[in-house]
Amino acid sequence: FTKATDSLSNDLHWNTYQWYINPDYTYTWDKLRTTVSLPLVYNYLQTRDLIHETSQSALQNKNISRLFFNPSFTIRYELNLFWNLSASARYNNKLGDIENGFTGYVMQLYRNLARNDGQLPQEEKQSYNISLGYRHPLHAIFFNMGSSYFRNKMNLLYGYDDQGMGSGRNTDNTINIADGCSAYFRSSKVIDK
Repeated sequence: FTKATDSLSNDLHWNTYQWYINPDYTYTWDKLRTTVSLPLVYNYLQTRDLIHETSQSALQNKNISRLFFNPSFTIRYELNLFWNLSASARYNNKLGDIENGFTGYVMQLYRNLARNDGQLPQEEKQSYNISLGYRHPLHAIFFNMGSSYFRNKMNLLYGYDDQGMGSGRNTDNTINIADGCSAYFRSSKVIDK
């Protein structure tokens, strides 16, 4: 049995399975509290494109498995009854999802048909944060200020080819990195009537 196909059809079977072990360790001593999380995640992905079986998709009828280690560390120190200082570091890996796998056209935005070449993205993220917090529950005053830094690394670089009403999303196996930092200040006060 052969399905009638056209460029607007998709029949992609996408099954994702995850198994993980997530040990967390917390240590508290006096005013200091540290938490370490050491998750080990096994990802298994099965793909089968029933319509575009002759396409050149990199995900074409594949079984893909990846083992990721995604640790995080947090430390918090109570300076006194109202003030605290905290810092954290995280590392995370992630595979792309089904929206990167279809090879037929899909309407993504108003008046925009797009399709992929079906390559699977993989992303690595690092983030670091430090913050100073104040809380006074009796006066209902709270504020928090801090700074953070992130670094994201992707294995694919995207480009678009305009094809009239539709566009094709091309991927290039080029590692690209984005990093940045931010500072923030938040405050709140509860007002009773």
